[in-house]
Amino acid sequence: MKRLLLAITMIAVFTATAATAQTVILVRHAEKAEGGGSDPTLSEAGRQRATMLMLAVANARPCYIITTPLRRTRETAEPLAQYAALTP
Repeated sequence: MKRLLLAITMIAVFTATAATAQTVILVRHAEKAEGGGSDPTLSEAGRQRATMLMLAVANARPCYIITTPLRRTRETAEPLAQYAALTP
């Protein structure tokens, strides 16, 4: 009986731990500049939008920032990464 109670308690504890809610925020890169070949930088509007993204998401306190190797995706994440002291 004690083993059954211990097993049920352990299952409940591990299930509660595994069920911790996480929020995932997916963002497409901001506006890219015209030209620039296959890896363009952000336009001025894109840089402004990246700053607006930082302001909108900063209170979520991100733990990770993941980007693709493309310049425009890294530049979109840069303001938030600097604010949160994270390296994408």
